[in-house]
Amino acid sequence: MDQDLIKKWNDVVSNEDFVYILGDFSMSNKENTKRILERLNGRKFLILGNHDKSLKGLDRYFESVDLYKTVRFKKSIFNFIEEDEFEIFMCHFPMKSWFNKPRGSMHLYGHVHWNSPHMDEETDDLCLNVGLDNPMCNYQLLSLEQVYNYYKSKLNETNLLKQQLENQIALLKEQINSAHMSNEHFKQRVTTIQEELEKRRNQLSELFSEQAEIKDQ
Repeated sequence: MDQDLIKKWNDVVSNEDFVYILGDFSMSNKENTKRILERLNGRKFLILGNHDKSLKGLDRYFESVDLYKTVRFKKSIFNFIEEDEFEIFMCHFPMKSWFNKPRGSMHLYGHVHWNSPHMDEETDDLCLNVGLDNPMCNYQLLSLEQVYNYYKSKLNETNLLKQQLENQIALLKEQINSAHMSNEHFKQRVTTIQEELEKRRNQLSELFSEQAEIKDQ
């Protein structure tokens, strides 16, 4: 397994590439972990996980060692990025809230392994499990462009849902305005519509209040 992963790494990583490791790098002993690090291409940045005891004393093999890290990738350097910059918050553990989430920052994490393979699909949050055993990775390293494409796809899905909810709210408002208030049946219908409208408003607020500033960036 080690040899296979080392080959997969070096097949796509040059010595000048930046590689961000989101924790739980090695379950082996310190000496074997050191030998593995010496064979891997790239400039490595470590975000510590809860199973990185074998890395103690091996800081010299990394550009930096952090508990969490925010990185901004510039459009001027990566031409596939549409915005001026693409910000990523990295932590070994999945988080519900993170730095600059309201401004469109994406969250990358690991930790959960194959136990929660559809976690990202069950939320509108801009987050992604980048563990090697996650289905999207399938024991391959993800490139920045792959991560960015996922981000844009998720953002487009979220904006589409927002538009659908706004259309539903507009339709409910029309139904309220057209209801005949002198008829008991219509009064009951208005009450039902108002309750549904409030439900939709709350849903819309919950999904998008934190993302409201994205378009301003």
